[in-house]
Amino acid sequence: MSSYDLRSVLSFLVLLSAFGTCFGQANQTCIHTELVTPVYNFSVDSFLGTWYGQKVYAGLAEDAIPLEFRCGEVTFSRSDDDTFDLAGEERYFTFPNGTDIPNVISDEITFSEKSQAIWKVKGLTEDGETLEVDNVIVQTDYTNWAIKFGCAVRDNYRYETMQIWTRTRNADPELVAILELLVNNYGFPPANGRWIDNLNC
Repeated sequence: MSSYDLRSVLSFLVLLSAFGTCFGQANQTCIHTELVTPVYNFSVDSFLGTWYGQKVYAGLAEDAIPLEFRCGEVTFSRSDDDTFDLAGEERYFTFPNGTDIPNVISDEITFSEKSQAIWKVKGLTEDGETLEVDNVIVQTDYTNWAIKFGCAVRDNYRYETMQIWTRTRNADPELVAILELLVNNYGFPPANGRWIDNLNC
């Protein structure tokens, strides 16, 4: 898979499913989404608002490539459209020539019948392709941090990630260290994680 293909997938997944790296398998679908345990009794309204990405994990070391964006954030709100449940607005910078280019992507989110912590997200990639992404909020305290599993399939190849989000852009290092241990318990080792640059945003 070329770096361009990966970037185009992750431009949409930047906060909602992959903060830069992923692991995948050929000729697959998102078969693991329903196997990942979501937050019990998830409160959508408590989860609304802005989240900042801190770290993204790939399942395979060879897929843990350098990130091609920085300063990622997403804001969730209730949708005014009856056809979906939540709206998401992603904001981040890419820097193809060393100069920041601001990006804004709007996403439509619908809940699974099983749990409102399991989401189907629709949006557009940089090349104009519509992409669907599965998301599962696996742990959160709503006010400080969240851990999210994400999965997308592109060209018959499955991409899966785990991410750490916080309510503040410059997160407490001790908090993030604890969250890293939790992510490791889901099978995403520290060596496969990549930090998101949140400086000078």
